[in-house]
Amino acid sequence: MCWLTRPTVLVVVCLVVALSAPPARAQQWPNLRQRNPEHQRELAPKLRLIRKEHPRIFIRSEEEVEAVRQRIRANPNVAKAYGYLLKWAKSDHYYENLWATPLQLQAAVVAYRLEDRDPRIKRHCIKIMDFLVKTDGDSWTWPRMAKGLAMAYDWMYEDLSPSQRKKYGRRAIHCAQQCYGTWRH
Repeated sequence: MCWLTRPTVLVVVCLVVALSAPPARAQQWPNLRQRNPEHQRELAPKLRLIRKEHPRIFIRSEEEVEAVRQRIRANPNVAKAYGYLLKWAKSDHYYENLWATPLQLQAAVVAYRLEDRDPRIKRHCIKIMDFLVKTDGDSWTWPRMAKGLAMAYDWMYEDLSPSQRKKYGRRAIHCAQQCYGTWRH
């Protein structure tokens, strides 16, 4: 089973577009293994369809975030589970196990959006993102790191400084590129 799934590829494409030159130079893709110029021609017109606003991965508007909040309020089981998530997201704890850390980042960034961009949760997300920037993965964990960083980059975009966007976006792309050299990905 490949960990570099369709949503992960979409996340990385969104980051490449966000961090690349203006649309006229959209052909400047990262150094991809087995690049197919024909596929690039197919994708070029689709790049214009990628929204410029954030977030754009999985949840694309505040209305969608509000719908999740309403579900939490309406369902006691969901509310209880979310309570556990929220308690953890407001802590300083995360595991430095690269199988878990990127998933924990995704969970923290969900709580960040649901809690109206709580500064305490933002600090928690940044702490995890900084850990992922300075830590090297392996053939199994690089794609997880790419996906976690890309989702956090997207969902926190408005609240990240330009230098943070550059740092986390480049690291997500770097993590994804590490997969190109392994037979499994």
